[in-house]
Amino acid sequence: METVNLIASGYEWECPECDAVVLEDEIPKDRIVNCITCGGKFEIGIIDHAHE
Repeated sequence: METVNLIASGYEWECPECDAVVLEDEIPKDRIVNCITCGGKFEIGIIDHAHE
């Protein structure tokens, strides 16, 4: 059977202030993210894989 490569791309989070869904390319070293919609600034909590 032929193989394929799976590439995880980005991290998604929901802004608690405006409910916007924001996509990050990587985890920031300072573990702080900024909402591109409302400008809110938040500390990253748990990092998890998506579950279906």
